[in-house]
Amino acid sequence: MIREFSIKNFYSFKEENKVSFLVHKKAPCTDAYVDAQNGERITKILASFGPNASGKTNLIKALPFLRWFMNHSFNLKPDEKIPVQTFRFEKGATEPAEFSVDFECVEKIYRYGLRLTIEHVLDETLLIREGKGFKYRFKRRWNEAAGKHDFSTKNFGRTKGFGESVRMRKNASVLSIALQHDHEESRQIIEAWSRLNTNVQEYGREGRMIADEIMVRLLDSAAYFHDHPEYKKQAQELLTRFDLGLAGVEIEEREIGVDKEGKPDKIILPFGVHVGKDESVHKLPFFYESSGTQNLFVLLKEILPVLEEGGIAVLDEFEVDLHPHMIPPLVDLFVSRKTNPLNAQLLFSCHSIDIMKQLDKYQILLVEKDEYGYSRVVRLDEFKGVRSDDNLYAKYDAGAFGAVPNL
Repeated sequence: MIREFSIKNFYSFKEENKVSFLVHKKAPCTDAYVDAQNGERITKILASFGPNASGKTNLIKALPFLRWFMNHSFNLKPDEKIPVQTFRFEKGATEPAEFSVDFECVEKIYRYGLRLTIEHVLDETLLIREGKGFKYRFKRRWNEAAGKHDFSTKNFGRTKGFGESVRMRKNASVLSIALQHDHEESRQIIEAWSRLNTNVQEYGREGRMIADEIMVRLLDSAAYFHDHPEYKKQAQELLTRFDLGLAGVEIEEREIGVDKEGKPDKIILPFGVHVGKDESVHKLPFFYESSGTQNLFVLLKEILPVLEEGGIAVLDEFEVDLHPHMIPPLVDLFVSRKTNPLNAQLLFSCHSIDIMKQLDKYQILLVEKDEYGYSRVVRLDEFKGVRSDDNLYAKYDAGAFGAVPNL
């Protein structure tokens, strides 16, 4: 479970900005919140709003980037560049990006810190909460004179050759290196972060305005549901419940020729099942379904595993091609204890402000960008005088909180 994270010099966020899931004890006593360790409370839902190009997508890219770096950066070649994007509109383009994230894993609270350029990691730390403070598990700092990292650990456990690997691999995380040495604590952390599902990639939401990408996403989702029939059943129930004209969903494996070795070349295709007025049954390839139906099908592939296994769904443009009335039921999947027994979290960006009627001030992030290209995020409860019983939708729509287009 994510508690809070901060970013600095990452995409349009030149200055340090923090996003917190931790809430005041006076936050509403609803199922949208969970009791965390040490008497703290955490929201399961955070939604970001703001004008186009304000930085909403850049903000939520931070967690997927951290997941990739912690879990998979060892897969980079030793001299390969780190794909991190910094602020580009002034000297910050040559300065490092900085990240910090507090998260829960196996009933422990960790704080992971990272400072890096495209060339190498400058600083990397892992702390664990003990009592009211944090004690370090490992520290790594780049030694420019030596051309490698200084590295120290405390109660982290090290196998032969591990320390030298960490010192020499300048572009990989300690955790991803440790996993190669069968390090148990690192495996637990990486496993927890692997339960982050997202539709965000380097250039924003996957499938944006590119027909080929949409087809790829549909095929990818169909393959996933083919391999996970339990999630396919849940997806079908939701798709038919949302009154999209579907009577069902079928996933079929079809032969499309032979491969180079003469073996059957197969593809997994999704079909929408429709019932005619005369009760005749017809199957329509999902490529011909409405964009809203397609988007929901793809979205459920990211949402359902997180609800079942725990973790967090990080979703950009959550409402794209969906009717506004469909968004609250999707958010409710994360609120309900029945559909979300493991307290999975949802972080999403959205332009449909109707959803504000379902949220409170601890669950709304406002993102805006100034004339110099600096993005800034503020959680609504940080505004003075905002009451829990205020009509947040009406006030935001009227421009009371900013983060609206200047028209």
